[in-house]
Amino acid sequence: MRILVLSFYYPPDIGPGPLRAESVAEGLVEITDQVDVISTHPNRYDSYRPTVASYEKSPGLSIRRVHLPIHHGGMLDQSRAFYTYVRFVRRVTLNQKWDIVYATSSRLMTALAGVFVAEKCKSRLYIDIRDLFSDTMTDIFTTYPLKLAIPLIRWAEQFTFRKADKINVVSEGFVPFVKKIAPSVPVVVNTNGIDEVFLNYDFSKNYENEVPLVVYAGNIGVGQGLHLIIPKIASLFRGKVRFRIVGSGAQEELLHNAIKVEKLDNVQVITPVSRKTLFDHYREADVLFLHLNNHKSFHKVLPSKIFEYGAIEKPILAGVCGYAAEFIKTHLSDVEIFDSCDWRGMEKALQNILCAPRKISRSKFIADFRRKYISETLARDIISLSKKLP
Repeated sequence: MRILVLSFYYPPDIGPGPLRAESVAEGLVEITDQVDVISTHPNRYDSYRPTVASYEKSPGLSIRRVHLPIHHGGMLDQSRAFYTYVRFVRRVTLNQKWDIVYATSSRLMTALAGVFVAEKCKSRLYIDIRDLFSDTMTDIFTTYPLKLAIPLIRWAEQFTFRKADKINVVSEGFVPFVKKIAPSVPVVVNTNGIDEVFLNYDFSKNYENEVPLVVYAGNIGVGQGLHLIIPKIASLFRGKVRFRIVGSGAQEELLHNAIKVEKLDNVQVITPVSRKTLFDHYREADVLFLHLNNHKSFHKVLPSKIFEYGAIEKPILAGVCGYAAEFIKTHLSDVEIFDSCDWRGMEKALQNILCAPRKISRSKFIADFRRKYISETLARDIISLSKKLP
């Protein structure tokens, strides 16, 4: 059996998307004949573009990557990048045949490309949805002319979901939305997970910082809204707490400007780094921070950062609402939660952490959400579509 994996991001690119795609591909290699991956050269962050081969081949696995135009995260730049990727997919898949197409997608276009390839090859289609694109864009596109694109995005999403033979979502909060669009398509939930490398690294410190260090690592975009809360909190805790932001994104300039306006000397912003260097930052941290902007669509999401932080066994400060808050309360009862963009709530939650040091053990969480097990389950579910082959 031959399976095609479509993923816009793939290692050595960084972030939850590439790690998920790689893990699922490796799981598929264990249980099928041939897995072919079509992806891109590292491009998630303009400041992090390690060199990698355009074609790699190993037993049971091939990986093809396309170079994308330089982009800085804007909508027009991303549109050009996705267009380049879709053209590459079309060229590589010409006159080829796969039994199953697996498309893992956060921004819809990869899933839509999966539809076209599956129809051309008469293959089964398994879509892995990591974000509700139209839901998010409806919140973000509030002004003309961008608002005019919403009906087209909704139509494309409906078309894509209804063409799938099965859909996986990474958050239970996505299920009602997907079922409403595609009621006849089976939907399952396989979340993001904890990578094995986290379990083999010692994040403990053999010293205490004079000034506690709060670390955030990840995207600095609309979805995180860091510029709406970090400057205010950093000002309140000036001289008492340091904040380190490791990442990049479309809202980075707004964050830098807010830091300058407040004249903050306790906030450090670092461009994206390799995983090895990131682990060093995690080891230095006293508190791990994550935050989602207070958009209605984000009440459905489950940030992948929860799994990463949860494996480190350090205090976590989480500004989330909706399903993410429910998930944390169920599986990580030792996390301090406050409502998104509520700086008063964050102030109180951070004070609770600083005033009440605690010994943290998350062995059950780690056992329940290891990425290896989740990806193996997902791989077997993908293969199950073969039973429907003629």
